[in-house]
Order: sequence, then structure tokens, then C-alpha cells
Amino acid sequence: GEAHARNGAVEAALDALGRAMTLDVPRFRAWFRIGGLFYVLGRLEEAEQAFLRATALNAEEAKGWYNLGVCQAERGRLAEAQLSFQRALALSYRFGKAWDWLGLLLFNAGDLVQARRCFLRCLAVNRDSANAWHNLGMLYRAMGRTGDSEHCLAQAARLGGVQEKSALTLVQP
Repeated sequence: GEAHARNGAVEAALDALGRAMTLDVPRFRAWFRIGGLFYVLGRLEEAEQAFLRATALNAEEAKGWYNLGVCQAERGRLAEAQLSFQRALALSYRFGKAWDWLGLLLFNAGDLVQARRCFLRCLAVNRDSANAWHNLGMLYRAMGRTGDSEHCLAQAARLGGVQEKSALTLVQP
């Protein structure tokens, strides 16, 4: 299953991992990988269920909570996503991507002060996060802080700009 996934044969990887689950006690890594594959296929409900199983098997793995949060956020389940990102951060305070996602949720909910704190925490962990610079720039724009906004957006552009939505929003085991 892992080899198929590396080679981009998503359906074959899902089939192999599914068969492996019948042979042994289900493990975190297998459910984690299955969730990622379902995510790549755009099957977000199944991806979320796989990440729920992964987190049930290993509730101490921040990456599982993060990926669960991504699926929940993309499905519009924002309150649950916020809790998943908070859980990931409780397990790994320096998880920059989780800070960025949590900041986005708070920004969209209108809590600009807390969103700003999240984006700054992300940047404290990873100064090269184009997404966090972009999000902070958009937040400053919403606050009317034009100069700060332009600086942040220029920094995001220097770092390569914001990437299109892709499976790269998930993290690997």
C-alpha cells in the first residue's frame, strides 16, 4: 500500500491498505495513510472517518488531529475543526500549520485579535510560511492597517506566494 501511494496509484494503495487491515490489528499509520488517500481523491467524509480511527488508536499524535481538522474545516465543520487543531497544538505547540489553520478559522469567525496571535505563532515557528504571511497580511487589511498588510503580502510573494489547495495541506506520518 505504501509503495502504491508513493507511485501515485491511489486506488491500488487503498485496496492494499484495506486488505492489510483485515490481516492485523488496525494501526495508526495505516488509518492515517488511508485518510490521506481518501483526501487526495476528494472523498472528505471517508478521509475524516479514517483520521478519526487513527486518532482513536493514537490520541497522542498531533499529525492525526491536524489532518482530521483539515478534513473537518474543508467539510464546513468549523467548530470541530477548531477543536482538532487545538488538540494538535496541545500535543505539539510548535506545529506551525495548525497555528495557521486555527488562525484562519478565527479570522473567518471575526476574532481578529486571536487570529493575529495564531498567525504570529505560526511565523515564530516557521518564518518562511508564505501562507501565514499572506493570512496575516489579509488580517491587517481587514483591520485597516494598510502598511502592515502590504509588508506581509510582499513577504508572502517573496517566499513564493500562496500555494493552491492540494493534498499538501495534509501532513505525512
